[in-house]
Amino acid sequence: GLPSLPVQQKIISTIPSWWKELSALPHTLIHNDFNPRNLAFRRTDCGLRLCAYDWELATIGVPQHDLAELLCFVLPENVDRNTVQQYVDQFLLALQKTHGCNISALEWQAGFRLSLRHLIVNRLPLYALINKFKPQRFFAKTLQNWYRLNQWFGTHE
Repeated sequence: GLPSLPVQQKIISTIPSWWKELSALPHTLIHNDFNPRNLAFRRTDCGLRLCAYDWELATIGVPQHDLAELLCFVLPENVDRNTVQQYVDQFLLALQKTHGCNISALEWQAGFRLSLRHLIVNRLPLYALINKFKPQRFFAKTLQNWYRLNQWFGTHE
């Protein structure tokens, strides 16, 4: 199971307060299973293009959700907070440039923080359940990355 039970229980106990904040943020179509198993890069004349597969879990959510999920899967052990902050900022800049929208940095950080909470309540427990019956090689690293990200970005109350 999740060795994070106290952390997870605390987050679950505060759902009534943070869910309202999450629900008030801008939403869009998200992949909702954004991990290396569902991603590939295709070469184009303009460089590499990201291709996301297996959209059966797609839903409406904050765009930071897919970023938070991917970072949980791919960050190396030696990554530092500044590097992760650069990824979070780059995603925001790319979204603003592509869609011509303006999202405040504070709102963006809040969405990322709340996405981490959403992941530990909704997605990571599913992997923990599967891991209990069929060990998943990626799960320990994914969970460690979630802890680190939550430590750096998710503790605002």
